[in-house]
Amino acid sequence: MSDAFDIFAASKRYSDLLDSFSCGDKLRVNLNDTTVSEAIYFHICKMKYAGWRHRVHFKRSKKYSISEVFQDTVAFYLKAILPSEYILLN
Repeated sequence: MSDAFDIFAASKRYSDLLDSFSCGDKLRVNLNDTTVSEAIYFHICKMKYAGWRHRVHFKRSKKYSISEVFQDTVAFYLKAILPSEYILLN
């Protein structure tokens, strides 16, 4: 492939991001604990920070919407902690 294809890694990384939502691993959690909420907060903050860095370095004034990523992240964690009989799509 030419350098024009190799220089931009975003499509591969975006594909990896979307594939990460398909992880079927389960978590055992204490429902009185806040670990999962903290994990969601951590990941969303990291992604929002990455978006801020991108806007600064790329001189982009418009933010990307993270609302759908947030929804998918919450769904990912629900799938990881709920028993399989509560999950509609396995």
